[in-house]
Amino acid sequence: MAWAIAQKQDNLWVKWVHAVYVKQKDWLVYRPSVAASWAIKYICKVHWHSYVLNRFTLPKHRITLWLALQDRLRTRDRLHTYGVINDDQCALCGLGTETCTHLFFSCHYSKECCSLVLQWLGFHSSRTQLSVLLKWLHKYCKNPFKRRVAYAVVASIVYQIWRATNLAIWEQTVPSIVNTVKCIQYTVTHRILSILSKKVRTRDREWLHSL
Repeated sequence: MAWAIAQKQDNLWVKWVHAVYVKQKDWLVYRPSVAASWAIKYICKVHWHSYVLNRFTLPKHRITLWLALQDRLRTRDRLHTYGVINDDQCALCGLGTETCTHLFFSCHYSKECCSLVLQWLGFHSSRTQLSVLLKWLHKYCKNPFKRRVAYAVVASIVYQIWRATNLAIWEQTVPSIVNTVKCIQYTVTHRILSILSKKVRTRDREWLHSL
């Protein structure tokens, strides 16, 4: 149902939800009010909300992360099942069937990108599943500010890996791991610095500038 609301699917109940509650807001960042019905509050209470609904994350990165967590990206295995393409192998590494599980992060290309970016933040993790990595960050990273930065970084990794996949398919070119990592680093720091509140603690601000 959350997916239907986000996609503004054409049914009466979804239209009513948008008219009464969501209005002109983005469903991904919508927060139900105290007066909202229990049904709306229940739909909003999903296990991945803290990973996706993060102000530090660019909106387009939130959407891609959400789709990946819900296994709704149009990966090659899915297109192959529908008969759209003849080859379901990963366009980045060519060493396995392209599924969400493979892309995030069993694929050699994505695993290396993820490892380098996490090291940049000062984290070291061998987790090769997106949901497991996010849960690990939630548990391991005690500093709320750094945790939100880490969530934004993971969302950016997912977005850039998905972008690289599409470039490999449609333009027959794969960005180098170095360029992809640099793009993630720049995008995340630029986004956060552009919206950083003056209330952020000095030590957190200094840590961000040190990256």
